[in-house]
Amino acid sequence: MQEYEEIRKECETQGSKVDDEEFEDLLSYARRKADVLGKGESYISYLLPDVIREYLFRNTVNAISMAIMNVADI
Repeated sequence: MQEYEEIRKECETQGSKVDDEEFEDLLSYARRKADVLGKGESYISYLLPDVIREYLFRNTVNAISMAIMNVADI
């Protein structure tokens, strides 16, 4: 778990910040993803940074899309 916290801190220094609950969900998602790929626990350290960035990118795109739809309704 310590290794994952270090990955989280590295992502935060690059601007990718998530709260504790989001991080736990993303870590669980990375574990499931590694399992589906047939990889071991060690593969999670490779997946986790991308999982965090993808999550934040998806949230940003969704927020922009919602804002555009709200503007279109005016």
